[in-house]
Amino acid sequence: SLPTKIRRLDESLVSVEDLSDFYDTLFAWDTSAENQEIQKQVRIRRECEEHPDLDTSPDEFVGTDHPDSHITTISCVPVHYRIPTSSVQGVENSMVFGVLSDVSEGRTKRDSIRITWGQENTVFFVIAGDWKDIEDEYTEYRDILWVDQPDIYRTEDTIARKGALTFKSEAFLIAMHNQVVKQNPNVEYFFKTDDDSYIDVHYLKQMIDSESELKPVDYWGRCHDRVIPTRFESHKWYASYKDYPFAFLPAYCFGSGYVISPKFLECMVGEGHVEKVPYLTVEDSAVGLLAEKCGIEPLMNWLTTQVGIPEDLDFMKKMPVYKGVNSDADMLKLHESFLRKWSEHR
Repeated sequence: SLPTKIRRLDESLVSVEDLSDFYDTLFAWDTSAENQEIQKQVRIRRECEEHPDLDTSPDEFVGTDHPDSHITTISCVPVHYRIPTSSVQGVENSMVFGVLSDVSEGRTKRDSIRITWGQENTVFFVIAGDWKDIEDEYTEYRDILWVDQPDIYRTEDTIARKGALTFKSEAFLIAMHNQVVKQNPNVEYFFKTDDDSYIDVHYLKQMIDSESELKPVDYWGRCHDRVIPTRFESHKWYASYKDYPFAFLPAYCFGSGYVISPKFLECMVGEGHVEKVPYLTVEDSAVGLLAEKCGIEPLMNWLTTQVGIPEDLDFMKKMPVYKGVNSDADMLKLHESFLRKWSEHR
């Protein structure tokens, strides 16, 4: 059901009947001046609501006395996470990577990353699910950020618990602000990606250095705007009108790989926005919502991501992110190719 009124930025209320076209699918494609004006003027108060019926709260979390445990809030939902204390101290690299991964199916991918592009870089694998399923790996490698949430997508049956992806990505950003930035002022950037991605870290840093000569790099990647929200309740990326009654999602960078600066982290986490923004199941657009709240525009670069890898690596396009690398053999093949190419250019 649609809300009966929408709140403007100045807190005045506007009747939905006065803006009925705002909810029309065709309206999303309307580029008229009137549409653009509505997009600028009509705003809800972009804050979440508390959910007292959620089946999770701080006093129900298990093991919060663990030395690596932290309690935070994401979109009005209390979230418990663990990150190895020893691993967030003395970070020597200028960039820290957060890799979203599945608790069980992602183990092979994590091991592949550990021996390829992640070997000489600071990487945290962000994992949800049962602690007992990840405890041994967490203890052995000390490179896991565990989020105490069921590792599920949002479906009709899990509306109360929502989905884990947004909690995982935003827990990574919170941990980077609270546990990494404050202890490691040398860290200049954070990069979020997925466990089926190969990152050419050398080229990625070259691109960021080049971009930063023109403007500050606070939120950078392959970005999109004017994306229409999914309104089908059974869809895993569903966005309700109550949570997000706009014709378009905020401008955001694809979750396969985007850069975040400490400045952006300070705004989204330090100023408390991550605690208050409405929950969105689309984790990358949720970060876009935080960017909008902070007044940070995504820096668009189409040359950041390639899906899959070509058969002939010698003729491969130069990209910092290769998405859809699903086998350890392909991950290793890419890594060996890049090592060879970079050694030839020294």
